[in-house]
Amino acid sequence: MTFVAGVARPKFDKKLWFWWTIASLLGWLVLVGLILIVDNIMLAFVSLFVGTVFLGMIEWFIIRNTYPWARWWVLMTGLGMILGIILIVLMSILALSFGLFGVFVGQEIFGIVSTDFGVLSSAILSVVGVSIAYLLGNYLIWSRIIIFGVSLEGIKNTIVEGTALVAEAVTAAVPLGLILVLFNNLILGIFVSGILFGGITGYYLKDILF
Repeated sequence: MTFVAGVARPKFDKKLWFWWTIASLLGWLVLVGLILIVDNIMLAFVSLFVGTVFLGMIEWFIIRNTYPWARWWVLMTGLGMILGIILIVLMSILALSFGLFGVFVGQEIFGIVSTDFGVLSSAILSVVGVSIAYLLGNYLIWSRIIIFGVSLEGIKNTIVEGTALVAEAVTAAVPLGLILVLFNNLILGIFVSGILFGGITGYYLKDILF
């Protein structure tokens, strides 16, 4: 993919990165807050949609005069969020599968029935499962050849790269936030995941060309 002829590639400086991260955190707080206040799955999907659009728009506001592809950012955010959630589901399934396998290994193969060992082996293999899913997911989302079978150019390629970036940030931020939530740190989990999401996307925006 090549940049617009005669137009210098913009640098994503630290100041812009800072304000991007703040905007992303604000959008993330609204997104998560909308999901938490609903009490059924249908409203959760509506909240996810509305929150994602808000997140994309507030981020777009920061870069609207910086990148020529900024007008497509809300679309990239929506597609990336969907892909990221799919990858997180995959990560969860693998983590659970590996965790249960850890219990089986301890009890059936080694004859260890200790609860502590079962928890430890499950935790270790769950991390292995998540790691495999994360690496697999990142390989897939960054390989346009794997996903689409052809090499895309122009704005299509830009949208693919932006979508992949958002998806990668989601798969990194959400699991970390959930881990903190499991340790009874809901507010900290939301803030840390929001900052991580903004930090990752903000840092790599400069690599998305038009």
